[in-house]
Order: sequence, then C-alpha cells, then structure tokens
Amino acid sequence: MTHLLAIACREIEERAFVLVAAIAIALVSLVVLVIPHGTFAERRGGVVILGTFLGVSFTWALAVILGATLVGRELSDKRLSFYFTRPVSASAIWFGKLIAAVVLLAVSFAIVHAIPLGFEVHEWRTMSTMTRPFAVAAILTIAIVLMLGSHVVSTCVRSRSPILALDFAALLLAVGFFIATTEPLALAFAVPPASNVAGSYIAAFLIASIVGGAWQLSRGRIDARRNHRELSKFVWSMVAVAALTMFAYSRWVLAAKPADYTTVAGAQRGNIVWLHGTARGFYPEFLMNTATGAFVPAGRSHFESGDVVAVVAPSETLQNAKLAFEGGFQRPSDWTLTITRLARTPERIAAFPLSGRIETAGVSSDGSRAAVVADQILTVYDTRSGHALASSRVGWVSSASQIEFVTPDVARTFIADEPTHTLTVRDFDVRTHQWTAVAGPIRLMNPFLYRVAGNRLLTRGSGEVELRDLRDPKVLQTFPVGRDDGIWIMRDGRQAIYHYGRPSSVEIRRDGVRQRVVGFGPEVESVRVVDEIGDHRLLIVTHSPSRNEGYDTTTYILDANTGVLSNAMPHVLAAAAWPGSIGIADDAADRALLHRETGKIDVIDLRTGAIGHPSS
Repeated sequence: MTHLLAIACREIEERAFVLVAAIAIALVSLVVLVIPHGTFAERRGGVVILGTFLGVSFTWALAVILGATLVGRELSDKRLSFYFTRPVSASAIWFGKLIAAVVLLAVSFAIVHAIPLGFEVHEWRTMSTMTRPFAVAAILTIAIVLMLGSHVVSTCVRSRSPILALDFAALLLAVGFFIATTEPLALAFAVPPASNVAGSYIAAFLIASIVGGAWQLSRGRIDARRNHRELSKFVWSMVAVAALTMFAYSRWVLAAKPADYTTVAGAQRGNIVWLHGTARGFYPEFLMNTATGAFVPAGRSHFESGDVVAVVAPSETLQNAKLAFEGGFQRPSDWTLTITRLARTPERIAAFPLSGRIETAGVSSDGSRAAVVADQILTVYDTRSGHALASSRVGWVSSASQIEFVTPDVARTFIADEPTHTLTVRDFDVRTHQWTAVAGPIRLMNPFLYRVAGNRLLTRGSGEVELRDLRDPKVLQTFPVGRDDGIWIMRDGRQAIYHYGRPSSVEIRRDGVRQRVVGFGPEVESVRVVDEIGDHRLLIVTHSPSRNEGYDTTTYILDANTGVLSNAMPHVLAAAAWPGSIGIADDAADRALLHRETGKIDVIDLRTGAIGHPSS
C-alpha cells in the first residue's frame, strides 16, 4: 500500500499543471458576464452554457490524454524499468498510476464545473432538461470510459504488434454481437433490457480494462508487445463472456409470456383480449383467447373474429419499426399481416406482406379471408395464397371504422365519417365486386363512441344514448345519461347506468323507470359495468384512491334483480371493451378476463360465474 500511494503522489506532482489549466478554463466562462448585451439573468445563463461546454470538452479531452499516457508512453519509451528495478509489484505500479489519473480527473472536473454547476437551478434548467446530479454522473462515467479506452488503444497501437489486426477483428465481432443482441430488443421496444445490455458491455469493458492493466504489467513487465498481447487476451475474454451472457439474456427477455407479467392490464372484444403490462423488464403485448389460453404477440394493430386474429406489424427491419413508432399508421411503410387461430395452441394460417397506410382491417371467422383498407382502397385477400381477390375504393376512413365478414365472400364495412358524424354500413361481394347498402348513413352523436352487437347499434352523445337496429333507420330507444355516466344494455332490455364520479352508484332501469340503485361508499371514486353473467348478473369494477399512489380496484358481481353485491375480488380488474362508457350484451364472448395487480391472469365464465384459468 505504501508503494501504491507513493507512486500515486509522484504521478499527481508531475501532472499538477493540469489543475492550473483547469482553473484557467473555468474562468473563461465568466467573460460572458461583462458582455454589454442582454439582462444579467440572461448573461448568467450564458455563463452556464459556455462553462458547461468548456468543462465537458476539457474533462473528456483530459481523460483521453491521461489514459493514453498511463503506461503506454513509458512502455514505448522503455522507461517503465524505473519501477521494476525497485521492490514494487506490477499491481502497485498500475493502481498507483490509475488512482493518480482518477484523482486528477475528478479534481479537474470539480474545478471546471464549479461555476456552471454552482449557479442556481433556474439557470441550469434553461440550458438542459437533465438534473445536475444526472449530468455529473453521465459526464464522469463517459470520462472514465474514455480514459480506460484510451489506455487500451494506446497500449495496442504503441506496441506495433501484428496482432493489432486480431484486435480489430475482435472489435468487429463484439460490435456484431452487440447489434445482434440489441436489435431484436429495439424492434420489440424493450428499452430497459436494451439499456441493461449496453450497461453490461460497458461494465465488462471497464472491469477488463482496470484488472487487465495490472495483469498486463505482471505478465508483460517492460516488453511492449507482451503487454499488448496479455491485455488483449484479458480484455477480449471478458468482453466475450459479457457478449454471450447478454445474448442469452436478450433471448430470455424476448421469450416472455403472459404468465411472466408482474403487472398487467387488458381490453377485451369477444373472447380475444389485448394484454399489456410489465414482464421481464419491458412491456410486451399479447393477444390471448380467454377460452383456450392460447396467445400470440400483438403487433401495431389487431383485428379478430371468433378465435381468429389478424395482426398487422411492421416488417422486421429497424427502420420500418422506427417509422411505425414515429408515425403510426399515418406514415407509409411496409407491413406484415399474420393470421392465427388461437385454438388450444396457436395455429398460424397465413402471413403475407402489405404496403401503404393501413387504416383498418378485418378477418373472417374461418381465417380464409382478410380485408384491408390501405390508402382508402378496400382489398380482400385469400389468406392461404396471399393473393388479392377483389378491391374497391372506399374513400376516407377514420380510425373508428370496422370490417367484419358476413360470409367468407361478403365483407361488411362500418365506415364512421368523422366530419359528418355518420355511420354507413355496406357489404362488398368478392365474387361480383359489387357494393350493397345495408344501413345508413346513420347519425352518430360521436363518431368514436359507438358499439355494434349483431344488428344492434349503440351510440352516445353528451347527454343521451341511442339504440338502433341496423335494418331499421328509426331509433328504437333513447336513454338519458349524465356526462359522467356510462350505460350497459342488458339482455332483457334493462339498462344499468353507472356513475364515474363520487358518489358512485349503479342504477337499474327498465324503459327509463328506476327499479333500484346500488350505492358504494365514499371511498369509491368510480364504477364501471364490464359484462353480464347469465341473464341478470353484472360484472362490475370499482376504483378507489390508493393510500400510496394510483388506484385500488375491486371487482364484484351485482345481481340486478336484488341489488346484492357478491364475490368481492380486491385488486382485480376485469377487462372491458372499448369504448368503456357504453356497453351492450353480446353472445360473442363466453369468458371475461380478470387480471390482478400481481400480474396473475384468471377468467370468469359469463354463463356460470365460475373463476378459473384461461385454459380451463
């Protein structure tokens, strides 16, 4: 330890001029204060900007210089024998020099950043969105990486050894492994795991450089080429271990399943649920059949019919994924349409490419047909071959438009026109290439708040909800609802009105006449009817402010005939279809998803109310 400290002190004394240079650089930024332009507050902001720029530049440049001269220069000049002729170990030489370099770097950093970091928070915030502690950590981390990287490069280049070519090849291999590891994570938008991979690579390099410095001196001593050879073996061995470990880690992350969720939420349509939450450090999304438990990854958008799902996802290139993320469906790109039947196990039916701006799509219940509206043109595909069977121009289509198949050869389009607030329903016959009017244009009080169940259409405005039959232009029923109210139309025609705000309640009505009201305690902030069990029991969810943060959820079963609440399930949220402010009983689903705050997934049988696993 005495030898190590002696070497460190000697190195600091020899390079003390660095601290003088740091003081001079720090004082340069104060020149801005004497410029006779702008207010004093603006000039102080200029001091922060200039001082930070000079401080970062000086710190990083000094890190490169210190790293390059740690031992590389003395090795090439054959002056390292000065230390080895004394009873000093190689580790003491290396760590003494390294400690001296780190001390000089840290003190210089403190000097050159004293002025910009010493101003008030306001001046710093005008220049950067980063907090000062984060900025300090980032600048110093990069400086250490530059210093050790400079040491490795200096040792290799100064040796003038032919194995420098092998170092270059190893570098390319390491970069290739890094790209192969992180690109799939980037395509899946798994940013935290990708950051873990990058951090592991950096940590492996830092450890290899620090320990490798002592290793190279103990094995190579004053021979520059032997130092190079030993350092290269040590560094690339460590990097190889990190690369293989992170490659396996990335594949483990991407193999996440719904069972791996630690937090989960969902939105349901029929028996198909769109799951999203946290699993293995990122946010994977899946489509799951609540009846079978089968699942597939969700893409940019998805469409379902029965147990068949069609997933639209960007073609697997990083650029296309980037375009899709930045512009959604509003930016033309290349896409892949994958059609899968979620039986007991997923059965892929077809996958074929699409192009253009995908506006909406649909799939037949047998999976033999897919309809896609891209760039205002409807195209019907045979999924087995991927060939287009027929196409026709449909004009402008909003994101709330839908497509479903009446038969495999007849595609029904629900075109919601946002400017006119109307819904037009038409059938397109693949065999004749002809359109047939089914209904409309039907007035929509809100072009995004409507729901279709069979031939029934439910649409709402700010103060009322209308129920229509698609085959009859007349309004069947009108229900007044408050702005903060939702409505569920039951199978027997009754209405369940639920209130979002306090005091929360569920009111059962028949033909507008109140039958009963079920109230909740003052701690409940909102309530929602999610689905109907049997003919008269409602699946409802309540939300209460949490003591810590966010909301606590509880799911109940409400008997609409008696007003009795039962089967309280704390911390359980039942997945609802969108939009959540209106709902209508539909026979398309026989199970509803129940997901818990812990990530556990269950389902409830909508015929009996029994709770079990998705595959049961």
